[in-house]
Amino acid sequence: LLDETYRLLDERDFSTILIPFQDMSLWGADTTVFGPNKTMQGWKDRSNRELMDAIKHYVRYIVARYAVYTDIWELFNEDVYTPDEWLEEVAAFVGELDPYDHLMTTSYERPYADWCDLVTPHLYVRIPANETSLILGRQYARHKSWGKPVLFTEFGNKGTLTNRDPDKWRLAVWISFMHESAVTFWSMGGIVTIPHKQSGNANTYLGQEARSYFRNFHAFTRDLPADLRPAMSGPDQGDGVERYALSNGTTSVLYFHHYDNYDTVTSCGTYFWCWPGTFK
Repeated sequence: LLDETYRLLDERDFSTILIPFQDMSLWGADTTVFGPNKTMQGWKDRSNRELMDAIKHYVRYIVARYAVYTDIWELFNEDVYTPDEWLEEVAAFVGELDPYDHLMTTSYERPYADWCDLVTPHLYVRIPANETSLILGRQYARHKSWGKPVLFTEFGNKGTLTNRDPDKWRLAVWISFMHESAVTFWSMGGIVTIPHKQSGNANTYLGQEARSYFRNFHAFTRDLPADLRPAMSGPDQGDGVERYALSNGTTSVLYFHHYDNYDTVTSCGTYFWCWPGTFK
């Protein structure tokens, strides 16, 4: 089943993240084939070489079978119990085996580790669409301070809001791009949820309208140079418009977010620190 899933994804040009150990030790006790998840003993004890050999046997098989289909290795998902030295050894082992030298990370992220190439946080929000830029902007300021690329490997609504919010998902991809970063949505296969009081409902519905916004986004961004960096623009002058800019000195991109009201037309002025040249 996994082979067929990878084949279909590859056929349709999806990028994929492979997680060898589904742990979620932050959220509750569980037992894997190697042992309990809420432990730093047993299979998560690097000094237990017998169990480490078994783990490496499993990892060797995973890399040999699926490296050709995989773009990012994420060693764990939502794990808080695995010691740094264990992760360091297994990450080095994956790196030795992988002929494609794929990017590597783990969740929850270890941005201080030399082997960790990406900062990969998760975020679910209880906010209206027009506040998405504020929340994501603060998150990117914090996570980018490590000097590594930031990719939210899970992003979506939380609890009291429906997951059908194409404006929010549109804003998330644009705001992320303007911060040199990206989001991966947690999308529950076309299920539309209604608001409720519990803490569940943590996902996104990527319907036809949201996907049309994503196509517009990709049409605009896919041929832009990869060395664009945030440039100063703005500021918000109390007119309900946020201003963002990227530039590499030759090509410059500006993005305006009319957060005050999505149903009306407005105009605004801005200034933009850039290099001399002609602009259209």
